[in-house]
Amino acid sequence: MENRSVLIIDDDLTLCEMTKEMLSMFNINAMIAETKEEAINLYKEKQDDIWLIVFDMHLEQNTGVEVFNALKKINGNFIPFLASGMITEADKQKFEDIGFLEIIAKPFSMKTLKQKIMEYMV
Repeated sequence: MENRSVLIIDDDLTLCEMTKEMLSMFNINAMIAETKEEAINLYKEKQDDIWLIVFDMHLEQNTGVEVFNALKKINGNFIPFLASGMITEADKQKFEDIGFLEIIAKPFSMKTLKQKIMEYMV
């Protein structure tokens, strides 16, 4: 995935920075957005470079689903992951039905995230 990036949307900047650093160890470029507005602006500017997006379920002012829907309206050509600290099996099915390809429980290990991302790298 040369020159392609993962967009991490999460209001926990420490988690974002750690995730970005760990992905860089696997030669995966990552970008960070902390809010819906940052995500929209970054995606509008870099949508051709972003192939996978990790959405936090609960941002300070929005949900990951709201951000997902906003980005999908711009261009739905990305692989959506949803990360959440509290998710039930019923929730998981609901989010898969919405269009998230992977639901990752937080806190997630870098090994888990890497494995999930690698499944979609073609």
